[in-house]
Amino acid sequence: MTATSADGRCAERWVVAVPGAYQAAVEKGRKITRELARRGQLAPPLHDDPAAAREELEDRLADAKKRRQQGP
Repeated sequence: MTATSADGRCAERWVVAVPGAYQAAVEKGRKITRELARRGQLAPPLHDDPAAAREELEDRLADAKKRRQQGP
């Protein structure tokens, strides 16, 4: 005997269809996550304040440039 829903349709068909739809959604999520990770977009930020990190890097580059221009 099959279970029927309130409107008289067979409920088993719906139960079988859900795992397939769920599995498809999970696979799509995995593909998106994999692609973002490949692009490096899931990596945590390297610094708490990107502006301060950029300023520090520019200062170091300016100092290195001055040292190179002074010569030995």
